[in-house]
Amino acid sequence: MTVRVLHTADWHLGASFAVFGEAAARRREDQRGALERIVKHADERSVDAVLIAGDLFDSTRPDEPARETAKDLFDALAIEGIPAFTLPGTHDHTAHGGGAVCWEHDNLVWFNRVQCDEPRLVETEDEPLWLYGLTAVPGQRAELDSLRRREQEGVHIAMLHASLIHGSYFTSAHKDIPVRAADLARLRLDYLALGHYHGAAPIEYEGRLIGAYAGSPAALRFGEMGPRTAYLVEIDDGATKLTPLDVGVGQCLDLRLDVSAAEDDEAIVRLLAGHAGEDVYARFRLSGLLDKPLAGEELAARLAPKFAHLVVVDETDLSHSEWLRQVAGEPTVRGHAVGALLARLDAAPEGNERRLLKRALQELLAAFDRHPLERRT
Repeated sequence: MTVRVLHTADWHLGASFAVFGEAAARRREDQRGALERIVKHADERSVDAVLIAGDLFDSTRPDEPARETAKDLFDALAIEGIPAFTLPGTHDHTAHGGGAVCWEHDNLVWFNRVQCDEPRLVETEDEPLWLYGLTAVPGQRAELDSLRRREQEGVHIAMLHASLIHGSYFTSAHKDIPVRAADLARLRLDYLALGHYHGAAPIEYEGRLIGAYAGSPAALRFGEMGPRTAYLVEIDDGATKLTPLDVGVGQCLDLRLDVSAAEDDEAIVRLLAGHAGEDVYARFRLSGLLDKPLAGEELAARLAPKFAHLVVVDETDLSHSEWLRQVAGEPTVRGHAVGALLARLDAAPEGNERRLLKRALQELLAAFDRHPLERRT
């Protein structure tokens, strides 16, 4: 007698994806594609419910495209007879409690109170499924113990949008619910469907699986690397099986690459091109000691057609460059400016001031490259 649910979280419908610049609209299409794959997985695996563990929307006032996408997705689940459940997260909480939610659908149940008075019953072909959930409300303590397993026969699963912490100290915003694995284990549930962290991760306590973070189906920023998944959760006679399902559309990369050993700009182009792909959104932070400045804008322009979106950040260090010392000796505006910055850089201690001076030096050289006439005496 197996109960199956699909666990997902952190959809963030309505997110701007502004970090991806002109590719933001394409990233929103990727997001919709990922969510449509979730619905397809739910249908193909005949799940008993879909659980979205918080941050269904990116704000408390989702725009019309976000609401339309949500309606299409929950309509599709309704056609297949699959109920959906969610709770407010850190982005789409209404801060009111008492029943207010930011959007409603007939096939979507919200757990939007600080305590769970009664679990929701989902009738399945095998055995009853009991679902629990609660949310954080400013000025009120989330009653975690209200998620404790009730005595009814069946499978018991809770949803929570929370921060899993280690140690004894935690500072939280009013929308966060800090929890420890031991606290969750004491609830005696068959599974905890967690949201908030955007990377997928099972959670164990004393060698036993107690729940998982499903992660976000679509990366919202470059740093959210790794596979984008939802979890198929299968519970049979008290044993829980967790299967990751690939839902990602598009890949995000945020890599720091040391280019000190690169012979020339062509070698750097080859290095970056090794990560290329038509569905790859990449940010490369180039570091290392160089003798001459990178032609960063030119590199990015040459490589851009190989990526869905590309950002190249020049963090290389020219402070020991012999070429730069020669430039400082020029009887030009550029020479005087570079010389003044190098003098300050030589005198600066390690720390933030030195980092800022190195960045100023890069910006200065780039400005003179764009406007070569300004090198005159």
